[in-house]
Amino acid sequence: MTFRRPRRPDATIELTPLIDVVFLLLIFFMVTSTAVRETVLSVILPEAHGESMRSTETVLEIVVSDQNEVWIDGELLDVVSYSSIQSHLRGNDSSNTDTHVLIRGDGEADHATVVLVLDALGGLGMNNVRILATEPD
Repeated sequence: MTFRRPRRPDATIELTPLIDVVFLLLIFFMVTSTAVRETVLSVILPEAHGESMRSTETVLEIVVSDQNEVWIDGELLDVVSYSSIQSHLRGNDSSNTDTHVLIRGDGEADHATVVLVLDALGGLGMNNVRILATEPD
């Protein structure tokens, strides 16, 4: 007596799950590739049209050099940090909220250093801040 062997199902590859996985991988790589940004951008600083400061006002001058050094009224800060800027301004009695502040940021200075200075001034309540820009040609 001969028995028939049960027939094996044909091996097939289901395409639907395979296509789903491929699309998920494609979406994953597209999303993660947009997170990579260039760190160095060439920026042309804007020209300013507006009124200049009156010369009779007392002005606190803050200079950010191309080496990211911060000078407050001609004095170089040893360490450029939020707390060192605030303590220097408090120590010189310059932290009056009515004081006019002029920031001279070099075109080659890091944007982050100028923002750090602005944050420190804002933390002291010094809101009368102007940033020096070049005159249009």
